[in-house]
Amino acid sequence: ATMAAAAAATVATATSETPKSNREPKAKDGTVSKHTGNSTTSRGHNQRYSRGILPLQDRGAPLKSATLVRNNRRIGWRHFGDPKGKPVLYLHGPSFGAGEYQSDRTYAHRYGLSMYAIERPGYGRTDPVDQNETIAQCTGNDILALMDQENLLCLPILAHEVALIPALELAQNHPHRVHSILGVSCAPPFVEIEQIQKIPDHQSIFIQAARHSPWLAHLLIRLLAVQIRRLGPHQWTQVIFGNLEPDASIMKRSEHLSGIIGTYSFYLNQAGAGFEQDLELMLTDWGHLIPQITQPLALIHGRQNPTTPERYLNIFHSPAPGLSIELVDKAGLTLALSHPHLVYQKLVGMMKHM
Repeated sequence: ATMAAAAAATVATATSETPKSNREPKAKDGTVSKHTGNSTTSRGHNQRYSRGILPLQDRGAPLKSATLVRNNRRIGWRHFGDPKGKPVLYLHGPSFGAGEYQSDRTYAHRYGLSMYAIERPGYGRTDPVDQNETIAQCTGNDILALMDQENLLCLPILAHEVALIPALELAQNHPHRVHSILGVSCAPPFVEIEQIQKIPDHQSIFIQAARHSPWLAHLLIRLLAVQIRRLGPHQWTQVIFGNLEPDASIMKRSEHLSGIIGTYSFYLNQAGAGFEQDLELMLTDWGHLIPQITQPLALIHGRQNPTTPERYLNIFHSPAPGLSIELVDKAGLTLALSHPHLVYQKLVGMMKHM
C-alpha cells in the first residue's frame, strides 16, 4: 500500500509538471460514415477524449475518421487506401497506430485496398470494454457493428501484434464474416516462462506485473503515460523501442515522423487503457483458437524481432504444424514500417481468390 501511494503521488506530480508544449495536440476529424442497422454514427458523442492528430491532408493517401455507437459505447474507426478498392479490416496493435503512418496509406492505395481500421477498446476514441463482455468478445462485436453499418459481408484481416487474438476469435465465432487473416509481428501464446524472460526488461515488466499483480500493472501504465507526455509527440515511441536495434534506427527515419506524431494522442487519450487491456488479453489461454481456424491464416515476422525471438515462433506450430510463417531478414518488431511492401504483397496474395 505504501508503494502504491508513493507511485500515485509520483504520477500526480509528474503530470502536473508536464510542460504545455508536450501535451497532446488536437485536430479536427474528417468523417466517412453512414447509418445502418442498430449502430449509430456520431462525431460529438463522448467528447472527453482529445481527438489527436490525424494526417488527413496527405495528397493521394488521406486518413479519414468517424465514429459509431454500440450499446452506449463510442467506437472510433478510420478509413484509408482506395475507396473503390477491395475492403480489408485493419486491426492495430499497441505500437504502430491505425493508419497514421504514411507507408500504410500509400501501399493500401497502390494495391487497390480499401482499409477499415477500427480503434480497439481503450485506444483512440473507443470506450473500454463493456463489463458484460470479454475483451475479445467486445472487440469482435465492435467489428461486426462496423461491418454491418458499412455493408461489409466478409473481410480479410490484417492483424498487428496482439490484435491477432481477437481476429482469431472473430474467425472462429463468425467464420462467414472472415475471409483470411495475416498476422504481423505477432507473439505466440505464453506457454513457457522463458518467453517472458527473453523480452527486453522495459517491455516485460508490464507483462510480469499483469501476471502477478494487476493493480501494479495499472500503476505502471499510469507512470508510462506520464513518461510519454514528458517525451512529447516527437519522441514518445522511445518508451517502446528504447535502444533496441534494428527498431530504434527504423523509428529515426524522417518518413515516419508524421506517424509518430499522429499516434501520440491515439495511445494517450485514455491514459493507456487500451494497453492495459492488451496485457490482459495476451495472458489469456488462446492457443486453442489457432487449429480451429478454417480460413487461410499466415504470419509474417522479423528475424531480428527482440520482443519475440525467432525460436519461440515454433510454439505456433505446436497446435498448427502447417501454419505459414514468413521470416524477413534484417527486420525487427518494426517490420510493418521497415518492410511494408512485403506485408501488403503477402496480404494481396492471400486475397487472390476473393
